[in-house]
Amino acid sequence: MREEADGTLHMAVGAGISETGSRTQSAVHWDLVFDLRDGGRIDVGGEPFLRDGRYVI
Repeated sequence: MREEADGTLHMAVGAGISETGSRTQSAVHWDLVFDLRDGGRIDVGGEPFLRDGRYVI
């Protein structure tokens, strides 16, 4: 699965990529990819941010 696919959310936890200017250091780098195209919701601050793979603006 491509991380940039429409309807997905990609988050990374841990070490940053130095080529992008990140100075974050960690023993791990963990990518989390959530596919919300078949349903699902992410709220930020109690307000909907993504619903069914679409941004709620």
